[in-house]
Amino acid sequence: MNVNDASSLKIRPIEKSDAYQVGILTDRIYAEMGTEPLYSVDAMIRLFETPWLQDGAGLVLEQNKLIIGYGWARYQAWHCRNVINMGLFLGPEARERGKYKILTDELFKIAQGLAHRFRISEALIFYRSVDYIHPPIIYQLGFQKHPVSMLGFRHTLESLDEIKLPPGIVIRPAHLPDEKGLIHSLGMEAFDDPLNQGEHIHESHLDIEMGNPEFKNEQFMIAWQEDKPAGYLVIFSGTNRPGEKSYDIAEVGVVPRMRRKGIGTALLLSALHWIKKQNARVALIAAFSSNSVISLYWRLKFRPDPLRTYNFFIRQI
Repeated sequence: MNVNDASSLKIRPIEKSDAYQVGILTDRIYAEMGTEPLYSVDAMIRLFETPWLQDGAGLVLEQNKLIIGYGWARYQAWHCRNVINMGLFLGPEARERGKYKILTDELFKIAQGLAHRFRISEALIFYRSVDYIHPPIIYQLGFQKHPVSMLGFRHTLESLDEIKLPPGIVIRPAHLPDEKGLIHSLGMEAFDDPLNQGEHIHESHLDIEMGNPEFKNEQFMIAWQEDKPAGYLVIFSGTNRPGEKSYDIAEVGVVPRMRRKGIGTALLLSALHWIKKQNARVALIAAFSSNSVISLYWRLKFRPDPLRTYNFFIRQI
């Protein structure tokens, strides 16, 4: 059978055993864009071991038993409201409307079922700003660009300010796995303005990073005032382009009662100094375009980075 024959196409539920093939396909798509995926193949395998689709479902598009596209729909809180988060990634072989339509039609059926179940009216999908492949397709599917974006920044680590701890503050690595739950609870307290801060990191993402063979406890930092936690910071291993080892400061937060004391600055500088000691060349970070923390990033010499910048797209279901 000709591989271009639409009759060879098949969609089916995504399975844990698909993680490797999905990771390879994602690598191919991002290589086409001249960049790297958010998850390495190994991290994708670890992701598939978590309950990331417990409030939703995923599908793969196969052609002659080769995965050429995949997508999902799941319940998610975003920007002070609940949405159905959708994903769609298509390899070159799947970008003809006659091919991807059987995948997107079924994804919308799943999304509509979830919308009815959770009483939600909107679907959300997001892509990196460097993605020129998928936005034209999702515009055809009825999505519109949202005015808020996730702005990415990078730090070259060439010039770092000295760490100055506020009086009575100590910053230390988290004691893991015992304090993983503490980091999650600190996130719930610190992210008290989701309209501008976004949603705090999910525990499953902490599990994925902790499962990395190269993970170090110093990647999860907690700031203490005597015996009370005041803030935290989470560092993820970045993708390593040739000559540019990187880390991603995935989240930083300070509890409301301890703000405006320099704790956030001290946490960020502690992270930057640690990242530099790992012989990394770049530290990445991001924030909603409406978040005032961006001024702090600029002051600490972070500068815009399109690789870490995401655009959001919304449509009614």
